[in-house]
Amino acid sequence: MKSNNTREIENVLKEIFTPTYLVVEQSTLVSKKFKILIVSSKFANKSSSGTNNDTEVFQALKNKIKIQDPTIEELDIATYVPSKFDVNSPRLFKTYKYSSMLPNFSKQLVL
Repeated sequence: MKSNNTREIENVLKEIFTPTYLVVEQSTLVSKKFKILIVSSKFANKSSSGTNNDTEVFQALKNKIKIQDPTIEELDIATYVPSKFDVNSPRLFKTYKYSSMLPNFSKQLVL
């Protein structure tokens, strides 16, 4: 059964990225750790914008990654464009700790 936090994270990511494939799992050992696998065509043209896909995921979840009582303190993220995703292939997740995610926001976003 999914937690409320997991459902909320899924809803935010669905709204912003309109993914063709999305998996959000909460760790059973660490309550504020989540694993996100997201496939979206919105990741296709990022070379000109100067942001990477993981940073866009952080920004989408900024209300969950905040200084006061954060919902998320660690993320394992794998992002793909639909043309590069095979459901049967192994995934490469990058792990981000709370302290490494915070610098991606201005102070107004995290307070």
